[in-house]
Amino acid sequence: MTIVTNPDRRDTKYNNLGGGSSFKRDVAFYNSPHIKGFEEEFWGDSLDARWTVTSAGTAGASAVLNGKLTLTTGTDNDGTAYITSGLAFSGDKNAVIETRLKISELEAIKVEVGFTDALADAGAINVLATPSETAADCAIVIMDTDDTAPTDDPLQFLGAKASTNHAKLEPATVRFVADEYLTITVALRGDDVRYIVRADDADDNPNPYYDSGWIDDGIEGGTAVTPWIFAQTRDTDSVDLTVDYIHVWQSRV
Repeated sequence: MTIVTNPDRRDTKYNNLGGGSSFKRDVAFYNSPHIKGFEEEFWGDSLDARWTVTSAGTAGASAVLNGKLTLTTGTDNDGTAYITSGLAFSGDKNAVIETRLKISELEAIKVEVGFTDALADAGAINVLATPSETAADCAIVIMDTDDTAPTDDPLQFLGAKASTNHAKLEPATVRFVADEYLTITVALRGDDVRYIVRADDADDNPNPYYDSGWIDDGIEGGTAVTPWIFAQTRDTDSVDLTVDYIHVWQSRV
């Protein structure tokens, strides 16, 4: 089964993606009846019913405006705000999530993006430094300032299969910049996982920035999981996580 991890259907502005017949074949396959999914661009002033936003913190909230979703954590220590879409995805169906998002500040914050097996955990990852997971099965791109090493808070990459995590990935140069967008893709292929991060360049074109390649036994492919975007404060300063879009897709059978 072809796994489409970078399907730009509108133009070919993605750089360094190879192009040529294989890329065109993958794009065509993405648009075939064999793939099901949906694209959330956050138009209008309310959230589509396919998504659920949860906030747990004083003044925590969400707002949809001008094609963006803003998740606000609120001012409680460890206040959370996150979006899910039901346990309808799995590695056995080659599920993929792609999202473009930014955070308002880089201090005292935890952010997770990917897939997890529960709809209401206070983070799929419990402790990043050790590491340990709240979820039994998950594949997560994470930044957590509670993890003091590395000290410059890069993005890290961690998944779990039946409560056993794969080796944590810590590429030192992959990180958020306050109020600048990253495009994050998490792909599943059976029990395997893959993490891709792209940063916007000067022309606002997503360029390949980091690609983990396929990691064996990163998740249990038969477990139902949900798309997951999560933010949590690590002090009493409220943080905004702004989501430009979410695209999710998987094989129909």
